[in-house]
Amino acid sequence: MSITNEDRYNLQERANELLGKKEGTTLMELLPPVGWADVATKNDLDVQTALLDAKLSLLRSDLDTQLSGLRSDLERKTSGLRSDLEHKTSGLRSDFQAELESGLRRLESRMFTAFLTMIGVLATMAALLVAVLLQA
Repeated sequence: MSITNEDRYNLQERANELLGKKEGTTLMELLPPVGWADVATKNDLDVQTALLDAKLSLLRSDLDTQLSGLRSDLERKTSGLRSDLEHKTSGLRSDFQAELESGLRRLESRMFTAFLTMIGVLATMAALLVAVLLQA
C-alpha cells in the first residue's frame, strides 16, 4: 500500500485531535516521510556495504590487471625504441666517421699538392736567381 501526502495529512489531523497539536506534530516528525518498506535497516545497509566492497575489490583487481598490461606494453615499446635509437645512432656515428676520414684524406692530398707546388715555385725562383746571378 502506497501512502500519499493526503494520507499523511489526514493522519496528522487525527493525531492532533487525539494527542494535541504539539504531540501530533512530534509524532508525525518521528515517522519516516515514506512507507516503512522504503526505510533501510542496518542489515540492508550491511548487505549493500558488502556488495559495494565486493564490486570495489573486483574493480581494483581489474584496474591492477589493466595497469600491469599497460606497464608491460610501455616497457616493451620503450625497449624497442631504445634499440632502434641505438641502431640509428650507431649508423649515424659510422657515417660521420667515414665522411670525416674521407674529408681528412682529401685535405691531406690537397695540402701535399700545395706543398709540392710551393717546393716547385721555390726551386724555380732559386733557379731564376742563380741564372740572374750568373749573367751578372
